[in-house]
Amino acid sequence: FVDELVYAGIDAASNSAFLPDGRLLVVGQYTAQLTVVPTNPTGVAHVAGTIPNVRSGGEAGLLGVTPDPGFPARPYVYVHATHTPPNEIRVTRYTLEGDLAYAGNGAMTLVPGSARVVLGALPDFAPKHNGGTLRFGKDAMLYVALGDDDDPCRAQDLTKLQGKILRLDVSGLPD
Repeated sequence: FVDELVYAGIDAASNSAFLPDGRLLVVGQYTAQLTVVPTNPTGVAHVAGTIPNVRSGGEAGLLGVTPDPGFPARPYVYVHATHTPPNEIRVTRYTLEGDLAYAGNGAMTLVPGSARVVLGALPDFAPKHNGGTLRFGKDAMLYVALGDDDDPCRAQDLTKLQGKILRLDVSGLPD
């Protein structure tokens, strides 16, 4: 292994995911920014956009990202974040536009107004134990890791979503 600095402009990078073409999506926990880090030498790392109304501090903020498994034909990214007001956790899908096929410098931006809440209104009582990992499985389902919201009893309560890994079918969401 070789330790090599690729990009130093992300404050509190909390999660990342690769696009099929090798570009890296990185979330800044406290800035709520989604950064695209290219793999080709002519590409330039850039902020694709900022997720609005993100509550940060402690372990809260923009916590996770994953691209749609059909990217770039389905130019979506899913993010996991803590929001305010009210204090809640949301999983939201955004549309990306720009150099989706990575034919040029790889620059993309989040489409303003493209937010579609996939999972929302999850109460967030504590600024820690919020989870954050999002990944698509081989079954094309979106897996969402939710923290216990600093209350381990919630993880043991099957009537609560906190402290669980959820499996969501997002294939039917309209464009």
